[in-house]
Amino acid sequence: MKVISTERIERFIADHKRGQEAAGALRAWHREAKVAKWESPANLKDQYPRARPVGKGRGATIFNIKGNHFRLVARINYQAGVVRIEFIGTHREYGKIDAGTVKWKS
Repeated sequence: MKVISTERIERFIADHKRGQEAAGALRAWHREAKVAKWESPANLKDQYPRARPVGKGRGATIFNIKGNHFRLVARINYQAGVVRIEFIGTHREYGKIDAGTVKWKS
């Protein structure tokens, strides 16, 4: 898969107070996603059984990172083979967004 917006990973690691704690797991997810050949949500579930599609039309997918201490939300275009990272944060921070639209709740 072509993973775009990967700078979000390094920015999270550098800027977030818990970024170093997540660094290894985030970089491992990125390495795995780059070599993956996800052709459908079912195919993705073979590799990441706990990944969940969310949002209207299920346009986003939530990945648990480092034993569910962190969440990564990505949009996946299976036909084009493209993954776009939309959000990385702690479980608590994830609770403050609408994962389907990746917008902060008011």
